[in-house]
Amino acid sequence: MINIEIENIEKSLNFILRELGSLNNENFDQKTGILKDKIDEFNKMWNLLKKKHSIEDLAPYKEKIAILTKQIKKIFDNMISEKYLESKVLLQEIENLKNKKKLQNYRR
Repeated sequence: MINIEIENIEKSLNFILRELGSLNNENFDQKTGILKDKIDEFNKMWNLLKKKHSIEDLAPYKEKIAILTKQIKKIFDNMISEKYLESKVLLQEIENLKNKKKLQNYRR
């Protein structure tokens, strides 16, 4: 029984990894909703599994689950860093446009 539950959890985590890999600006809103639902589903399954089975029973599976969750976390961290850098570039471009507009108004 525990093997089937672990297999379902691994499938859920692998689905999340695949979806994160296909995430882009065009499908960001759609995919993030799907990802949130899958992450919630994983958390429910994992919490239920922890309630049903002892720590000793889960120990052989915990490392593999931890590896998958760390991969997901790393992808999210990288996405956040990337979006932060993009926002800084956009902010600088906006500031440059404001300064350019001020200079044009000053020249008149």
